[in-house]
Amino acid sequence: MKWSMIFLLFAGLLGCRQTTSFNTQDIQLEMPGSWSLEGNTNSVSNDWWHSFAVPELQQLIQDALSHNHDLKIAAIRVDRARAEARMSTFASRPKLDLSVSGEKRQSNFIGIPFGGNGASRSRYESYGTSAALNWELDLWGRIRAGQTIARTEAKAVQHDLESARLSIVAQLMRLWVQWAEAQIQSRLASESVLLLEQTLSQSEVRFETGRGRALDVRLSKANLSEAKATVVQWRIRSEKLARSMELLAGRNPSQAQTENIELARLPSPPPDVPIGIPAELLTRRPDIAAGLVRIYAANLSVAEAHANLLPRVGLTASGGGSSSELKKLLSGDSLIWSIGGSLSQTILFPDEQQTRINSRSLKAEEAVLHYRQQIMTALHEVENSLNAGRLLDDQRRQTALTVANAREVLALTERRYELGLTNAAVLLDAQRRLTAARSALISVRRTELENRIDLHLALGGEITLEVES
Repeated sequence: MKWSMIFLLFAGLLGCRQTTSFNTQDIQLEMPGSWSLEGNTNSVSNDWWHSFAVPELQQLIQDALSHNHDLKIAAIRVDRARAEARMSTFASRPKLDLSVSGEKRQSNFIGIPFGGNGASRSRYESYGTSAALNWELDLWGRIRAGQTIARTEAKAVQHDLESARLSIVAQLMRLWVQWAEAQIQSRLASESVLLLEQTLSQSEVRFETGRGRALDVRLSKANLSEAKATVVQWRIRSEKLARSMELLAGRNPSQAQTENIELARLPSPPPDVPIGIPAELLTRRPDIAAGLVRIYAANLSVAEAHANLLPRVGLTASGGGSSSELKKLLSGDSLIWSIGGSLSQTILFPDEQQTRINSRSLKAEEAVLHYRQQIMTALHEVENSLNAGRLLDDQRRQTALTVANAREVLALTERRYELGLTNAAVLLDAQRRLTAARSALISVRRTELENRIDLHLALGGEITLEVES
């Protein structure tokens, strides 16, 4: 009869189990059907950095994905989140505590029996063993909600790792493009130094023969020293960028980067970029995917808060033995056992209950707003890159025309200078104009490549590690 009552009570409690329910926040997304600028809507390539076709850059990226310490830290966070998610599953398991004890004790009684001169002693031995089992019944889904939150957070951290990989690749590519520009600008400045040295020599000869002015010599020297300073400036920038690339790639500082790619040239931007449709950003970009996962976790935390306000039901069972002799410890006469249940409730005032619920509800609303802002930012990033790409293409063409015109002006000015029809100031101005135009063209091409990198980063994509065979 007793066991049947216990069984019926246990079955009744299990019948009270309910699944964790929550109201999902209304995200209210309005995704555009297409981009404002026409583009290739094919699937976005996952290995987009290969389209730049620079072997040295590919190796740097592979090293960064394998050895970058920030990525290693992010990977450890993923492992830790998965371990915590695994640990959360243990909360629903019964807890078993085992203990074994033993004690020997002697007491001395001086002057007993009364009037005697000796002492009496008493010895006491006690041995015991016990086992206690505690199990909380997850009737309201509190434990299950916590477990699901832990698993969800692990997924979000995994998306964070993928986002960090994308960011590292984009950073490294930007640094390489800037480093390549610094190399080319440094060589351009060196060519300008050689040209100005020739102009200075001609000015000095003309001045010595009475056909030139001292002002021309001074202007030539001033332009020459300025060009030499520009060379040093670009070399300093080149070395700093090389060190930054080595840091991202997980390499120790060295001179190898500058020496091995001394003849680097800025590659032309890939001719076509598949941009897909705007809605693909929701699944392609890992930061957006992480935001959606965190909305789910925030809503689960609200359900968990509600479940925390309900009573906790537990089952307890214990058994053991106690005896004054170790050999009788496991005998039937010394065994004791108990079984029972518990019902506990933390008493909170209504305002405290509502405050706890409101706190988590506000966190869920914050997650939704953050997610919507992420999507809006992503859409603007893609649109800005597409629009900038179109404008930069026009700017590059106009700058190329400027370079061509500056070459013709310099050629005509040099002939007039040789014939004595103009002075060195006009020649130096023509040389400066051509150098500035060539430098601007290099900067425009670098900006085009950076914009293309930003476009790929805004579109998102999977980063996979290439395993060396």
